[in-house]
Amino acid sequence: MKKTLIIFALVIILLGCSSSQKTYTNTFSESFCKERTIIFTLNQPNSIEIEMIGPTGGQIPKRPNARRCFAKSIEKLAEETHLNMQYRELYQKSNDSEIHIEATLDRIFWIFTLSTTEMKANMKYTVPEYDLTYESSGIFKKSLGLLGEENTLIKAMKNANYLLLKEFDKNNEFK
Repeated sequence: MKKTLIIFALVIILLGCSSSQKTYTNTFSESFCKERTIIFTLNQPNSIEIEMIGPTGGQIPKRPNARRCFAKSIEKLAEETHLNMQYRELYQKSNDSEIHIEATLDRIFWIFTLSTTEMKANMKYTVPEYDLTYESSGIFKKSLGLLGEENTLIKAMKNANYLLLKEFDKNNEFK
């Protein structure tokens, strides 16, 4: 019985030690923002509280630097999608081909279960020039183990930003 339990535990650990990282290559329509630059800014203090749900095992996460995480999420998403995207602390329009998106990190949830950890970043977006507002929730889920607060938040924010851009593409915004 003890041997069966150990083998079962090892199988669960070996199968569960992975993350559900997504890459976003070639996922937009061919004409989406082809000749445009998407500029993101973040209206947020440098740190934010994390709401933890579920058994944490006594772990108290550090406060991630929201600005640094958001900037990194834009950088990584730009690499994967091949869209011309940038993060700027402040926005001042330099040419007509720029689209400015203001983002606000509304809430962060870190959800723990017995075999997974999941971070959910609720984001709110406005595009002042087009009078558009959107909300998006980015999720990053990891089985058995932690990447650290900032890496997990970067991946959740990247997912939220991607979902926003997919919505813009679907609705034929900015054409």
